[in-house]
Amino acid sequence: MLSLFRDEHAYRGCYHIEQTVSFFDGQLAIAKSESKRYYLQAVLLRKPASSWAIQQYRSLNHPLVIPCEEVFADKNYLVLVRPYEPIHPLYEAVAEQRDESQLIEWTKQLLDLAKKLKEKSLPMYLLPDPRNIGLNQHHQLRVLFCGIEQITSPQPPMSWGTFLFSALSGEFPDAPLKRLPRGFSASRPMIRLIEKTLGEKSFNQILEQIDQFEKRKENQGSGTLFSRWFSGSEPTGVKSPPPVPPMPATKQIESSGSQTLPPAESEMVLEEEPLQQDYAEQLRLQYELLRHEQLEQQRLEMEQQIRQMQEMLAQQQRELEKLQQEQRNKLKAKPSQASQVDSSPEKEQVRDAEQVKPAEKQQRAKSEKKKRPTKEKAPAEQEAQILSMSETPNAQAESSETSHSSADDKERASEELKRLKQEWAEWKAREHERIEKEREQRRAVEKELRQKLEALKKERLEWERQEKEKQDLKQKEYEQRKQALLQQLGIDPEESGPSTGTKPRKKKRNAKQANSHSTEEHKE
Repeated sequence: MLSLFRDEHAYRGCYHIEQTVSFFDGQLAIAKSESKRYYLQAVLLRKPASSWAIQQYRSLNHPLVIPCEEVFADKNYLVLVRPYEPIHPLYEAVAEQRDESQLIEWTKQLLDLAKKLKEKSLPMYLLPDPRNIGLNQHHQLRVLFCGIEQITSPQPPMSWGTFLFSALSGEFPDAPLKRLPRGFSASRPMIRLIEKTLGEKSFNQILEQIDQFEKRKENQGSGTLFSRWFSGSEPTGVKSPPPVPPMPATKQIESSGSQTLPPAESEMVLEEEPLQQDYAEQLRLQYELLRHEQLEQQRLEMEQQIRQMQEMLAQQQRELEKLQQEQRNKLKAKPSQASQVDSSPEKEQVRDAEQVKPAEKQQRAKSEKKKRPTKEKAPAEQEAQILSMSETPNAQAESSETSHSSADDKERASEELKRLKQEWAEWKAREHERIEKEREQRRAVEKELRQKLEALKKERLEWERQEKEKQDLKQKEYEQRKQALLQQLGIDPEESGPSTGTKPRKKKRNAKQANSHSTEEHKE
């Protein structure tokens, strides 16, 4: 197993590890940062955690769960940072109180938590292990680890019946129990409840079994104390945890039943350059990723705008062609109207000629016969002239309209391109300014980290000096007390030997000689 946390080192340059232990498939450590203490838990991943999963851990809010202030993805692990609070292991609290009703009340609270975790967008699970659950100073339940299904490890190794058995007996099986071992002592309703919840069952079924347990307890009377706990032989296939050593302050969370987490008493040594380089590299990668995403988004927006402009220009072109076709149709209909208008004067002349005298009719007929070809030519020439005159202005108007519309479209397109270029330049300037600000902030953070490192070095040296002085003072006190004790016993301090309290060899020889003299005198 890869060790992320090491004693007397700093994680990510700001969390100073005081002590670390193994915790199921990962690690659990107590660390200090800016005069505050934290739990750091390394959770083994079954597959890479997405940003959605990390955000779900950060937003997890439940009164039983210690909240996550920060979450880091580190190699094959997910590191959860939680505020520190002293926790008393659950199985020790159960052993001290010996109250089955209280244990059932805590189990109901944990079942409610497990149901709410299951309803998350990414389904989560509670690890029902007494080593993962404890009580704070106010005697309230606290849960350290809640996993995400198919992402984090370990998966729940215990059934709820196995959880109740471990809480009552203080024994932690390697696998879920299929039946209770011999020698386990509890009340009959509790034994029946554990036996019915050893298998895989839903939350509702477990709650039904708990309701039946409470009814049986009511029928029997008030809650029963455990009078025969830990009696009988040790069950086979079950490992008992070693006794927990006393702690200087409040009790801490036990890892795998083998180690505890006492609070540290001093600041530890930091790894300077490698941690700073890792932190700077991580910041740079995050910045590059964010910049790439913003550029890609800007490019997609620009392409969409250009596509919309092209569609708008194509639509305007179609509308212009439609208008031109309508104008052509109107121009083709105008010559027929002009011919109808021009034919009316000829009819009037014919009517006047019919009313003239016959002689005049004949003369006019003759003269008209001579002039008719020229008259017939004249209207045709007039019609052609009118048609050409009517066509030329319309054609000129049409050509001028098309030229004006195309020029306007080109002008609008050029203005839009200029506007887009100007927006692109402004965005680049803003982006450059933002990058410079981030660089300045990063430099300020690095400078602050260096100052903190120097201050921690000075504190460490001062602590070492004080420790040395304390040891010297203790050594002097020990020598003084030794001399006083030897004086009280009437022993010469010079003959008492070195500081270990052993007598010199010379004195041993004198004792042997005295014994030999006494035996000789006795024989005589």
